[in-house]
Amino acid sequence: MPQSKLYRALSSEIKALGKTYLSFEPRPSGNYTRRQLSAAAAYTLFAHAEFETFLEEWATLIVEAAHDKWLAQRATKPIAHLCTFADGRAPLSSVPSGDIWNELVINSVVKQRNIIQKNNGIKEQSVCHLFAPTGFDVRNIDPILLGDLSAFGGLRGDHAHKSHRVQIGNAFDPFSRKVKAESLVRLLADFDTQLLDYFRLM
Repeated sequence: MPQSKLYRALSSEIKALGKTYLSFEPRPSGNYTRRQLSAAAAYTLFAHAEFETFLEEWATLIVEAAHDKWLAQRATKPIAHLCTFADGRAPLSSVPSGDIWNELVINSVVKQRNIIQKNNGIKEQSVCHLFAPTGFDVRNIDPILLGDLSAFGGLRGDHAHKSHRVQIGNAFDPFSRKVKAESLVRLLADFDTQLLDYFRLM
């Protein structure tokens, strides 16, 4: 089955990052230079950003499509689930108080938009926060994918929250990062197909 535009963009960007930051030859002895390790750290950070963007854009696509269908007076499964996850005690002042259902729907959509906007990761908890409220059954996501996303998120955290001196002092294999990222791209293909199927049934 053809993949989504979001998936094709992700795959293309991960390949481009490898060419940009890991253009040097592997060193079996592991004696990579400071510049090479720095490039690998940059690769890890940018690859993580691409995975995060892929997940967030898919979540946004579902939420906005559900909202558009609601405006066209069509209730969908994602809207029902968004309302279920929403806290209806904080109505928006811009919505007429007499229109209870519309108020709840708009509140729910705004809440999920904020969750997506504030998302800061690709670990299992982040994936569940992005997709469970839309009605997508997160129990069907490959547990290996979730585990690998969480592991890659941990690698990104090591680079994002530690000084450059500490990172370079802890030598690592730059190409193991490439292998992990490319493996994630392959695993995300099935998830992308699941999301496409869910989106088409809305």
